[in-house]
Amino acid sequence: MQNQKTPWFHKNKCLLAGLILSITAQNALAQNWNLIWSDEFNGTISNDWVFETGNGSGGWGNNELEYYRRENTTVENGMLVITARQENYGGFNYTSSRIKTQGKKSFRYGKIEARISTPSAAGTWPAFWMLGSNINNVGWPACGEIDIMEHVNDSPQIHGTIHWQDNNGNYASYGGDTTADVTGFHVYSIEWDENAIRWLVDGNQYHETNIARGVNGTEEFHNEFFILLNLAIGGNWPGFNIDNTVFPAQMKVDWVRVYQREDSNGGGGTSDLPKTIEAETFSAMSGVQTEPTTDTGGGENVGWIDSGDWLAYNAITIPTAGDYTLEYRIASPGGGQLSLDLNAGSIALGSTTIPVTGGWQNWQTVSQTVHMDAGTYNLGIYALTGGWNLNWIRLNSATTTPVFSITQEAEDYSLMQGVQTEATSDDGGGQNVGWIDAGDWLTYPIEIPSNGTYRVEYRVASPTGGTLSLDSNAGGTAYGSVDIPSTGGWQNWETINHTVQLSAGTHTFGIYATTGGWNLNWWRITRIDG
Repeated sequence: MQNQKTPWFHKNKCLLAGLILSITAQNALAQNWNLIWSDEFNGTISNDWVFETGNGSGGWGNNELEYYRRENTTVENGMLVITARQENYGGFNYTSSRIKTQGKKSFRYGKIEARISTPSAAGTWPAFWMLGSNINNVGWPACGEIDIMEHVNDSPQIHGTIHWQDNNGNYASYGGDTTADVTGFHVYSIEWDENAIRWLVDGNQYHETNIARGVNGTEEFHNEFFILLNLAIGGNWPGFNIDNTVFPAQMKVDWVRVYQREDSNGGGGTSDLPKTIEAETFSAMSGVQTEPTTDTGGGENVGWIDSGDWLAYNAITIPTAGDYTLEYRIASPGGGQLSLDLNAGSIALGSTTIPVTGGWQNWQTVSQTVHMDAGTYNLGIYALTGGWNLNWIRLNSATTTPVFSITQEAEDYSLMQGVQTEATSDDGGGQNVGWIDAGDWLTYPIEIPSNGTYRVEYRVASPTGGTLSLDSNAGGTAYGSVDIPSTGGWQNWETINHTVQLSAGTHTFGIYATTGGWNLNWWRITRIDG
C-alpha cells in the first residue's frame, strides 16, 4: 500500500482456525520467537490503534476513491472487520477504514503476521503493511515501506514489496508475489532481521530481499516501523472499474501478532551485526551539537565538532574476538581526523583520516578495521582534528562477505541504439524500454565490488520471444546469451536469468538484441556466492 507517491507508481473461528493457530504458535516457538505484542480483537480494538479519516492528499497519493471513516471498523465474533460500502460521504462514492499503530507501537526487526480474509473483486485493494516511524520527519519514500500483503481486484496473486529511497535519492521498490485464495483466511507474515526481509503465506516463504549493510540504500529498513491495515477502493494500481455488486465488502482480521527472537534484545540488540548506530544517540558527549541532516534517511547528524570533542556509546556488545570493520558517515569542508577507543580510552583502536567531502552536508563513508575481544564496551569517538560532521557509525565483522545486489531500471541507460521508452503496466509502474529490434543495444555503467559469481535477471515481455546477450566494455568481455520466452504480450511480464562470473571494478555493461521483438523493464545483478 503506497503512501503519498507519484501517481503512476505501484507501488505493494472454528476447529480449523484453532488448528491453524496451534501450528502457527508451534512454528514461532521452534524458531525461538517471543510474542512481544498482539491484538486478538476479543470484543474490542485495543488502544494501540489510531483511525485515519478522509481521503488524504490526492486519494492517499494513489487517487483512491474511498473516504475513510472510523464507523466502518467493527469487532464481530472476535475479529476486526473493515467494511467498504458504496455510499456518498464527504464528496466520495465509497467509504471504508484505515487503522495504524503510529505513535502507539512501532517495531524494528521481528516476525510480524496477521490472519486475514479479504474480498476479491474489481476495484478492491486490501493491505497489511508498515511505514517507517520517521515519516513525519523525512517523508515518503525515505521513511521506507514494507507491504506484508497487498491484493488488487480479483487477481489470484498476493504481493509483498518494499519501497525506499536509494543512495541517489531516487524512488526504488522490490517485490514478489504468489497465489492465494484471499477470500479464505491465511496467515500473512514477514520475518525481518538485520540482513533480510522474508515474506510468507501460511508459513511458506515465497519472497526475500537483502537489506544487509543498507545495500542499495536500504538503510531505512534498520529503523522502527508501525503497522497499518486498510481496505482501499480504486486507485492507480487496481484501476477505476469498480464491481459495485461486491458491496458491502469486508476485510476480516482474526489477529495481528509481533514476535522477536529470544536473543535480539528488542529486535535490535547490541550483539546484532551489522549494527548501525545513529550519531545523535550518544550516551555522553563533550562539545558537540545536533542538527537536521540532508543525508539519505534524514533525521539528525552530530556537528560543531572541534578538536578534543568526543562522543560515547554505551553497551556495545562484541560477540566474539576477531577483526571488525567500523564505518563512519562523515561530511567535512576541510578534512580532519578521529580516533576510536573503548571504555574511556583504556583500549585504543587507532585513528581514521576524514577526507574533504566538499561541504558540511556532502556525505561520504570512511572505514577502519580493528581487532576487538568479545565483551560489552563503551565505544568512544574522539576528534583529534575537528571540522567535520558525523551521521552514523556502522559496526560489522570484517570477515563477513559483502552482499551485493543492484536493480537497474531499463530506461536509465547511459547510451542506446534504436530503442524507445513507454509507460509500463508492470508492478512498480514507470517506464519500460521497447521497440527493440535485432542489433539494438543499451549500456549501463555499474561498479562491481568484488570478483565472484553473480545472477543476472531481466524483466521481459514479448509476444513471440527473442534473444539477448550481455557484455561489458563495448563487447570486450562477453557473458553469454539468454533466450526470451513468449510471454503472451508486450505487457505480460516474466523474469529470466543466467549466472555469470564478474570481476571487481567499474564496467560498462551492454545488453544487445541478438533477436528483437521484446520489451525490457529492469535488470538486476546479485552476488550469489559467499
